[in-house]
Amino acid sequence: MKGEAGVDKEAAMDKPTQAVLGSGDGTPSAQPGLKERGILELALHSDGRDSAGKPVDPESFFDFGPDFARHRLWDTTAHTLAPAQALPDVLGRGRVHCFTAVNEAFTFTRPDYIRASFFEPVQVYVLLVSTTKVPQWLRSDFTRLPESRAALAVDWAFGLHTKVLAVLSQKLAAIRGARLHVWERREHCVPGVRYTFGGTEGNSPLEDYTYLLAWRLLGPGEALRPGERGLRGGEGGGEGGPEGDAAVADRRALLGRIAGAVGEDDLEQLRRAVEAYRARSASAPSPWPAPSWLSSGGQPLTALAAVRNAQPRLVAYLVAQGAELDAAAFRYLLLNARCLPSAGFSDVSHLVLSLLAHQRNPIACAMACAQGLDEAAASNSAKAKDWRDLASRLRAVAVELVGCLGKLEAEAAAGGQEGAGGGGGQEGGGEEGGKAAEGGGKAPGSGAVPAAVGDVLAPKGVACSLNDASPLALAYASKDLDFMSAPVVQGHLQDRWLGPDYILLALQEKGGTFHYQDHHLLLRLLEGSGFVGPLGRPAMALHSYMLHMLVFASRAFFDSPRGRWMYKMFTEAFFLYIFHSIQLMDDEVSFVWQHALFAAYLVGWLVDELAEAAHQYGGSLAGYFDSGFNIVEACCWLMLAAATGLKGAMWALPDGGPGNETWDQLLLAKDFIYNTASILVWARLLQFIVPLHDGMGSQLMVISQMFREVFKFAVPGMILLTGVTFAIFAMFRDRDIPELTSFPNVMLKLFRTFLGETMFDLYTGETSAVYNLYGNIITLLYTLVATVVMANLLIALISYHFQPEKTEAQSRFQMAEILAHYEYLVQHHLVGAPFSGPQAAAAALLPSGARQKGSSSWVAEALSLSPMDGIVVSGENTDAKFLPTGSHEIPYLLWLLTFYPFTLALSWALYWAMAPYCVAHFTLFGYRKWTGGEAGQALPKSGSAKVAPGDAPAPAGPSSSPGAVDMMEGAGAGQGGEGGPAGPSELAPPSKAQVLASCARLLLSWAAYAATRPLWLALGAAGYCGLLGGLLVTLWLGAYTWVGKLAFHAYWVLRGWVQGWLGASNIVLASREGSGASSAPAPPTRSSALAAARGRHAAAARSWVRLQQAELRDGGQVTTWPELARALRHAGFKRSEVAAAAAGAAPEAGAAGPGAGGRGRPSAALTRAFSASAQRASASLDVQEGAAARASPAAPHHLRLSGAVPQPQPQPQPHPADAGDSSDPEPPSSEGEEEEGPVGGAGGRGPLAGAVEASRVARRVARRVEAELREAVAGIRRDVGEAARAAAALGAGAGAGGLLPGSVGGPHAGGPGGLRAGSARTSGSGAGAGAGAGGVAAMPPMPPSRPGSVHREGGGRRLSSAD
Repeated sequence: MKGEAGVDKEAAMDKPTQAVLGSGDGTPSAQPGLKERGILELALHSDGRDSAGKPVDPESFFDFGPDFARHRLWDTTAHTLAPAQALPDVLGRGRVHCFTAVNEAFTFTRPDYIRASFFEPVQVYVLLVSTTKVPQWLRSDFTRLPESRAALAVDWAFGLHTKVLAVLSQKLAAIRGARLHVWERREHCVPGVRYTFGGTEGNSPLEDYTYLLAWRLLGPGEALRPGERGLRGGEGGGEGGPEGDAAVADRRALLGRIAGAVGEDDLEQLRRAVEAYRARSASAPSPWPAPSWLSSGGQPLTALAAVRNAQPRLVAYLVAQGAELDAAAFRYLLLNARCLPSAGFSDVSHLVLSLLAHQRNPIACAMACAQGLDEAAASNSAKAKDWRDLASRLRAVAVELVGCLGKLEAEAAAGGQEGAGGGGGQEGGGEEGGKAAEGGGKAPGSGAVPAAVGDVLAPKGVACSLNDASPLALAYASKDLDFMSAPVVQGHLQDRWLGPDYILLALQEKGGTFHYQDHHLLLRLLEGSGFVGPLGRPAMALHSYMLHMLVFASRAFFDSPRGRWMYKMFTEAFFLYIFHSIQLMDDEVSFVWQHALFAAYLVGWLVDELAEAAHQYGGSLAGYFDSGFNIVEACCWLMLAAATGLKGAMWALPDGGPGNETWDQLLLAKDFIYNTASILVWARLLQFIVPLHDGMGSQLMVISQMFREVFKFAVPGMILLTGVTFAIFAMFRDRDIPELTSFPNVMLKLFRTFLGETMFDLYTGETSAVYNLYGNIITLLYTLVATVVMANLLIALISYHFQPEKTEAQSRFQMAEILAHYEYLVQHHLVGAPFSGPQAAAAALLPSGARQKGSSSWVAEALSLSPMDGIVVSGENTDAKFLPTGSHEIPYLLWLLTFYPFTLALSWALYWAMAPYCVAHFTLFGYRKWTGGEAGQALPKSGSAKVAPGDAPAPAGPSSSPGAVDMMEGAGAGQGGEGGPAGPSELAPPSKAQVLASCARLLLSWAAYAATRPLWLALGAAGYCGLLGGLLVTLWLGAYTWVGKLAFHAYWVLRGWVQGWLGASNIVLASREGSGASSAPAPPTRSSALAAARGRHAAAARSWVRLQQAELRDGGQVTTWPELARALRHAGFKRSEVAAAAAGAAPEAGAAGPGAGGRGRPSAALTRAFSASAQRASASLDVQEGAAARASPAAPHHLRLSGAVPQPQPQPQPHPADAGDSSDPEPPSSEGEEEEGPVGGAGGRGPLAGAVEASRVARRVARRVEAELREAVAGIRRDVGEAARAAAALGAGAGAGGLLPGSVGGPHAGGPGGLRAGSARTSGSGAGAGAGAGGVAAMPPMPPSRPGSVHREGGGRRLSSAD
């Protein structure tokens, strides 16, 4: 596997003395400028989990020589060392090398931010700015040299924006006086060892800078310090040679035999190949990793066998060995469920639960299996009920397991603090690296990225099996309201709605630290300057939020679903203006610009709805029109399109205009349709207001349910209304009552009666008493039935069907649908109407490309602009972050042209509207921020000044440091200097002179206060309106930044087109050409980096899910066995079923003959073996190739990707007569298990019950054999007890080969070959012939139990037939 710059990682791990920086073609070679500086490897890593490392450019190296003052210290700044100073002794002794630091990396917290290895022994130094917070790893491994002899002055060249922010935050003096402190590593670095150095872990862009790493080659006379010798030269490299190559070739040959047997549909050959693989693995010096059961293309072997219609027993056997299933293979096994007993699975329930217990991702597996069961139940009516019941219980299991994912957030918070102490260490030798490379995984050591909620709910990449499926997508497809309503899922959806990039750039809380990731940045500046108080904080917080979003996070906000939704609201509001301006237009003849935009809206609207129907509903019109909003959308578009067609026909008439009969008729029809469509135009806005408030969706769902009930009620109501209408109309159509001579009028009168009006007064004009009586009786009966009965029935139906819990769940699901829609727009670079039509044409005709984040960022630095692509933050890998160019960049350019200036104008209006308040607050109160009034009142004078680096320390005392905090001694402490009780003189009343003096001072202070108000008013107005409002907010951060963004992204649109037509590649690297910090790299290096970037960009969409999860801590496994077992019990599964799931497939099934399984009933031997293995709850199979994690014997949970649980060795098949034998109490009978109910639910069918109930004949045979087995077990127990007592008596004097009855896995075995009767875990190393006197052969060793595994409730170790 090649790294970013063509590095062979496996070779680098096995042979650390080889150069790891290649030329791009895979050939290891030391780049110029590295070897003469003693560098073997030097790479920088970002905080992103997918960071592959970026080699340091050799052109950025410099030495601390006579010209040390001309080198830039950081890449994007002009800061250099002050020339008029002498270098410290530690830097002036010999050649000390350094390289230009990356300024954007000052927030990185990665423990291996720098990875370095050397050819020669070196002494490493770290140069850290004095204002930067010292990370924990630096304190642990380095020693700060005294400032008097090891400090460097810096010639700071701050830009205008930095100076303005420093002045407003009152930190300009502090950052100007900052110096570089020198930290020396306590241990020397030796050759051949890879060392890691952590990130700076800074927060403040004014005070924190990335540290500089320097090193000095040790001379011949300098010996390594005692106790620090490490690996040298080729020591510690990976094991190679002919033996290792032969083992790898042998393993690959056996894997080829396994794959070939699957391709040839040969079950016996497959069994022999698997047994041979296990035998060779057991005899190898180090155990082989378990087979991955995947083809070279990443497809499970079970899927290939199912596609080729192989024998079902072969697929079931692969599953029993640990192979994974995809949807097609799982459905294949469901349709051939009779083959399951041949592989050790009693029924479908046992198979599914075993997959949950032994596969990588039980949540995804449960949801995928539930979907497969539902689909299979639709085509199999005989088993539909059982499979649907199993599917519902699996979904309940997934919901409860999702609730356990809340611990990941707490672990992430704790991990962030623990990560602060990382770094500064050294990595292991090549042997461990070789094992990790062989296994294809990563050892769960330090530096592994912990799994997040998104890695479990929505993993990224290509799914290969059921374990790679996205539970969130499955729940969305099946409309699982319970899953979507889970708090963890809702929190994850909320983060996706806000956008991960926007959360990193704008929603980071770091206390009171001044940093660019805080959307209250401008508010903090205004508060620190004294312009804003508590009264104006809410309004200025909104202004700060808008301006920060536009300046620092505009791209991240636009690429979030919430950003696209707000832009949709903006375009819909403009559409309302266009619609009503045309509706109220008096001139019906002229063509104006509103008509052109209206037509563009209609075309874009159609494109959007077609894309939504294809993406969200899979092209199904029935699914599309199942949503009421889509019906409104379709009807509204048809009406507007019809009105547009009529308007076009009016313009097409040769002599059209008022007075033309045809033109007038077209106008009338257009007005009827267009004006009626206004109802639907406003009704369709209901779908856009759901994200405004959490309760908005619930209200809309209640309204939709009411409409459904009304429509259901309308059918019987309409039938009754029609019948009564015919009765009255037929009776009175020839009478002299005008209102009753028309059928529609009669129906309208009756409907108004239903609404509360009466129509009895209509019969007063009837002269015939009979007709009058008839009409009143019919009307009275209808009024009673319609008004009293049916109206109350409608209210009762609505009340009965209204369920607040279900309505809330449906509302949340509707929000998930909205999220999916806007995520689709983000992923496909769409913005919606009215730009959908032109954008689709541009994407089809004009090329697009990609560029790395931060491309040409030197332009922003040179022109004093904010970062065009947003700042680089901790947790982001810019090497793998690509932004579009060409046609795909047009949506963001449109956003800059429309939404950006609108929001900028709103922020300006809010800022200037708050000007009177802010200036008044500064004049009356805020000026104290600059005079030190508030600080002087809060802190003692002695602690208010910051001690200069060269000053002598202040005397020790409670207020001698700037950060000192005083605490009151007690409730009775006085306020005087001594703090003692008040004396009598202090309680005496003041004299008249003192009172007059106090009044005089008060009058003078008030006079001075009143006299200085105009001065502070002028200063406040100048600062707020001139400096902040005019220069900062309006010009620099407003208009200037907007124009810069427009020019920058318009350039990338044009460059994407030109490069797509003429260039060799459409991917642009994030180079810093022209910045002056470093020259452009050599062409070979750039071409290799471009190839690596192209590979990362292409692999971002084609990477397998399992490969990405293998890079996570513990292989991405986050659920424990107790959590899964508890979820299974709460979902309705019985205890025996849970134990059977832990046991997996019965081991005896693997040796079944060709005729076993596939048809007929399970054998009695299989049933007994299954019962015993279920009670043992044996270890699960290891399912992934990789043995790196096997070095950790205490696995944190039962599910491991990277091979933490040793592979179970094949065990000899016990005799059928011994299947139920055990030295422990007897396991419960199948009848007892059948009667046992689940936790908190109704009883369910267990695996044993399903196997026994398969046939009444098998049940009778089992009952008959049960009594015989009990008698046999009792006899065997007696024999074993006698043998144990005899062996104990014989071995008591010799001390060897003794038998210790009742010991449980302790270290007190009598001797070699001793048997621990009744132990829960035995070791087979001492069993066998010649083991010792009285030695009793036991069964082969069982795999070590995992923490949290199911304990036996009556089953235990069985003695072999040799006993």
